[in-house]
Parts: sequence; structure tokens; C-alpha cells
Amino acid sequence: MIDCLPLLAEASTTSGQIRNAVPDVDALEDAIYRNLTDEYNRAGNRFTSSLGDQGTFRLEAKWKQKELRAQARQMAQSLEKTVKKRREAIAARTDLTPKQRAAEREKLTKYKVKQLNDLVRAEGEFQAQADILAHSGLVDPDKSRVMYFTNVGPNTCDICVGIKAGNPYTIRQATTLGPKAHPNCVDGWEQEWSPDEDLIGNTRREVRNGERKLWNGSRQTPGSRSASKVQGSMKRASGGWRGVRREQKRAATAAARRR
Repeated sequence: MIDCLPLLAEASTTSGQIRNAVPDVDALEDAIYRNLTDEYNRAGNRFTSSLGDQGTFRLEAKWKQKELRAQARQMAQSLEKTVKKRREAIAARTDLTPKQRAAEREKLTKYKVKQLNDLVRAEGEFQAQADILAHSGLVDPDKSRVMYFTNVGPNTCDICVGIKAGNPYTIRQATTLGPKAHPNCVDGWEQEWSPDEDLIGNTRREVRNGERKLWNGSRQTPGSRSASKVQGSMKRASGGWRGVRREQKRAATAAARRR
């Protein structure tokens, strides 16, 4: 039994699952869900603290937990397919020695772990900010244009340049596009909510004076609209990356018309 403990510990992590070609997609889903929830809570605490709230943000709302769980499942299933396909390709290469083949598998593991961790971190940060803005009643997710997409570095791709050209976006539009424009994307949405300093200042004052309550992750939200209606308007584009690309083209077309 003692000899099994390291295997059990490895199976409970995303890196362990990926290193072993995802032997248990349910275990991978659980690991991704834990990491995604942790990132969501950390980001929620950072953002509410930046708005003057001294409480503790902790996700307890079942409806949001269910949403994060569904996303973790989608990530796990997609990762299982890509990892197994890539490992099969490595195994089929006749030009590699056993040592080289092992090195290629480890290279794949590190690449996929980093890619997953970056995506989970971006998801947690982006979703926490959008949810707090919407469920605290600070902005109208369908009308208020408070989300700005930024380009980082000199090698930004045409996709991300096109998204930035459509700034600013409503929360509904931003959540449809998601936190990442494509895999391994370094660009993303501004996390400090800096474009509207007046709104930030007013919010901090209201929170400090007890006039405004921020959503803290609980089942009940302080906003005037029901949580289900708000959350219903904040959905990711269906169809995976292909669906996201479809929405990106739509946003770029709309931006071109406004210019």
C-alpha cells in the first residue's frame, strides 16, 4: 500500500496525469477544477481588495461552481485527446532511440503543463473580475463598455490586433470571446480595470462608506438583477476554439464598421 502512495499523489495532479498520458480523465478534471477554483478565489480577493473591500472572497455559489466544473471537464477531455495523439506520434517515430523518445515525451509534458497552467490562470483572473463587476451591480454586463483587450510585445498576431481594435467591450462581449484569443496567447484583457478611473474611485468610496457591497462569492449576490439572469448573459462561445474564432471575426468586422 505504501508503494502506491506516490502514484496516487501523481494521479491527483495535472502534471502527473499529463506525464502518464492521462490514464484517468476524471482525475484530470478534478485536478483542473481545483486549480481553476484556487485561481478564481485568489483573483477575486485581489480584485475586491483593490476596490476597498476588506472581506474575504471565497466561491461558495453552486451555480458558479457548476460552471467552473463544466469548463474543467471540457479542458480535461480536450487535453486527453491532444496528449494521447501527440504521444502516439512520438511512439511511431522510428528515428528516435528509447532515450530520445523519453525525452520527447517529457518535453511534451512540460509544454502541455505550462499551456494548461497559463490558461487556468487567465481563466481564473478574467472570470473573477467579470463576475465581481457584474454580480456586484457595478456595471451592466450587456451595455457598459468597461473591458479593454491589450497587446503585449512586438510579435502580436493579427487576431489579437483585430480584437484590440474593437475596444472597449461589454462584459458580455468579452466573456463570449474568453480570456485567451488562441492557445499560447500572451495578450489579454486589462486586469486592473483602469480605463474608468471615475467609476473605480466612486466604487472605492461607496465600499469604504458602507454604501456598496461587493459580491464575495456567496450564493446571494448584492446586484439588483438575479444571479441566473446575469450569468445567463455571460457565456463562452460554443464550439471550442473554432467558436471563439468565429466570434473574433464578428468583433473585428463590427470594429471596422465603427472606424
